[in-house]
Amino acid sequence: LALTLTLTATDRTDVTPTQSINQANAIKMNSMMLAQLMQDMQDPEIMREAQKMMQDPAFQAQMKKMMDQPGFKNHMEKTQEALKDPKKVKELEKKMESALKEGNELLKKVDKKEDDSKKEADDDKKEETAAADTDKTEDKEEDDMPDIPNLNLN
Repeated sequence: LALTLTLTATDRTDVTPTQSINQANAIKMNSMMLAQLMQDMQDPEIMREAQKMMQDPAFQAQMKKMMDQPGFKNHMEKTQEALKDPKKVKELEKKMESALKEGNELLKKVDKKEDDSKKEADDDKKEETAAADTDKTEDKEEDDMPDIPNLNLN
C-alpha cells in the first residue's frame, strides 16, 4: 500500500505552477498520511478495529468493487512490474523513507501547534478566571463600604 502511494507521485513535466503547488501540497499531505498510517499500525486497538472492518461483508464487497475497476488493476500491474526491478525497489524504498521522514516531521509540527494552542487557551482561561476573581474581590470591597448619599453642602 505504501509503495503504491509512492508510485503515484511520479515526476511530471506537464503541470502549471498552480498545479505544481497543489501537487507539492498533496505530496506533503500524502507524507503525513503515510506517517500517521505507520503510527496507527503500531496501535493494537486500531489494528483490531481494522480486522473487524475487513471481516465485514459490506466492506469486502466495496473492496471487490474497487479492485475490479480497470484503473486500479492497471495501477497494481504497474506496481508489480516496478517491484520486479531491484534498482526500482531501492529507489522506491528511498522515496518512501524520505516521505515517511517528512511526514513524521510534519506531524510533529502539527502536534506542537495543537499543544501550543491548548496551552494558550489554558493560559487565557486562567487569565479570565484571575480577572473574574479580581472583579469579585473589588465588588466585595465596594460592598463593605456603607452607602453614603451624595451630600451637597452648598
